[in-house]
This record gives sequence, C-alpha cells and structure tokens, in this order.
Amino acid sequence: MGKHEIYIDMDGVCVDFIRDALLVQGYDPEETLIRWKAEQPGQLFPTEVIPKDPENFFTFEALDNKEFWMNLKPYDWFEELYSELTKLGSVLFLSAPTGSPACMSGKHQWLINRFGPDFSNFIFTRHKDRLAHSRAILIDDMPFNVSSFQDRGGNAILFPRIWNKLHMIEDPKNYILSAVKNLMSS
Repeated sequence: MGKHEIYIDMDGVCVDFIRDALLVQGYDPEETLIRWKAEQPGQLFPTEVIPKDPENFFTFEALDNKEFWMNLKPYDWFEELYSELTKLGSVLFLSAPTGSPACMSGKHQWLINRFGPDFSNFIFTRHKDRLAHSRAILIDDMPFNVSSFQDRGGNAILFPRIWNKLHMIEDPKNYILSAVKNLMSS
C-alpha cells in the first residue's frame, strides 16, 4: 500500500492566526486568550470576551491584506510537527482561504518563504471534505471540517485549541503525532 496522505490545516494548527487577528484589531492577545480559556473554553468564538460579532471580526479590513497573512507567526511546535509528519506520510497543507484574494496570496507567500519558490505541497479550498478517502488524514482545529471529512470516508484528527472540545490538552504536537500513528497502525 502507498503512503498515507496527511492534510494539515494552516490557521490554528501551524500559524497563530488568532493572536495576530486580535492584535491588529486592538485587542490584547494574551488577556483575550486567557479570558477565552477561562470563560468560554470550547466555544468557536468568545462572544462574551470580544465585543464584536464573529462576522465583523473575521472580515476586519486589516485581514484583507497579503502582508497580514504572509507574516503570521508559526507556533513553536510547527517545525517539529511538520518534520515528524513528513516521516509518516505525504504531507500537504490544506487551508481554507477567506473571500479575500490577499488571504490566498499571503498564505502562498508564507509557504514559499519557508519552503522555497518551487514548493507546491498545498491546496487552498473551503471544501476540504472533497479530498477525503480511506488513506487520507486531515489534521484540523475546526470540528466541522473534521466531521465532514470523516463523513466522506476520510480519517480526521481534531487539533487541540481553546475553541474546540480538546481545549484542555496542553501539548497538541505530541497529541497529534500519537493520534496519527495510532490511526496508521489500526
């Protein structure tokens, strides 16, 4: 049998989108994330912590800027997680762009800046579930992406974040690596 295909989400898994999105909108990221975890753990958006509705937060003008997306900071675990996953299967970044062309071009530039101008192991789509098959593994922080991928016959692992049910897991990298290995051995 061939290698597994491992699809890894970017925002919330590899890069700290939420911290930069909070900062560019005038919120203190540390304070906001602490309150989110304490007051609304597992909620996709902290409506009691951020006095802005999700639609206005995620369509904020500054997010319609290539530089915002290409300068997102990778999480501390990113390099090691990516390196370990490449030893287990064929890894492709699978990221859902916003409606802004700047988002897609910025994410593309982020990948090129890290992996070189010929890097092509990525797919940008909001329809992640269409890539599901029995040897595919999606790693994503959004429960709806995980469930729709599984519903179409793929394997998916929810990446622990404060906005999902795995908010209490403190070491997401090792959790994911263990889960991927378990999936591959079953």
